[in-house]
Amino acid sequence: MTTAEGGAIVTNNKEIYQFVGKYYYHGFDREAWLRHKKSSWEYNIGAIGFKYNMSDLSAALGICQLKKLDSFIEKRKAIADIYNDCFKSIEIIRLQQERYPVKNVYHLYPIVINIKKMRITRARFIEELKKKNIIASVHYIPIYRHTAYKKIFTETDIKDLKETENIYQGLITLPIYPLLSLDKAKYVAKSVETIVEKYKKKI
Repeated sequence: MTTAEGGAIVTNNKEIYQFVGKYYYHGFDREAWLRHKKSSWEYNIGAIGFKYNMSDLSAALGICQLKKLDSFIEKRKAIADIYNDCFKSIEIIRLQQERYPVKNVYHLYPIVINIKKMRITRARFIEELKKKNIIASVHYIPIYRHTAYKKIFTETDIKDLKETENIYQGLITLPIYPLLSLDKAKYVAKSVETIVEKYKKKI
């Protein structure tokens, strides 16, 4: 679902609720509409907060989208099932693990290719998909690889993130969205399988 920009936090934890309420709008104790509703211009900033509130238009769109959320999740799950069924027997593809009671809504569908067992790089793998009119991506590039953070992370820090780096080297995000047809999903799955077979190292 979408709100165009922004989102919502849902919690049954009172402490989290109070924390969010305190910080999401500059630390104001009351939003403008509440001040006017009570005919009082007074307010207090109890903490140095952030500008995390969404517009009324975005909120209205989000409320409408909520009605479609279950169907969106069902469609994503159907696509994920196709991918899972195809990839589960491919030894060099690592899949997400769904652990009860967490329910995966498949906002993204990442796979991790064991790139050491391939004769091509991850970038080349994505290019091969593109040749088949499949747009794949990478979610996400690790923070320590970005210029703004390179001065923060030391070489020792990065060495401690070996598993993160191993995952990143083979990480590919495949298309998954409600309007993707199941036939197209099967085509994507088959294309990944074909590329793996073509370029995996022979033992």
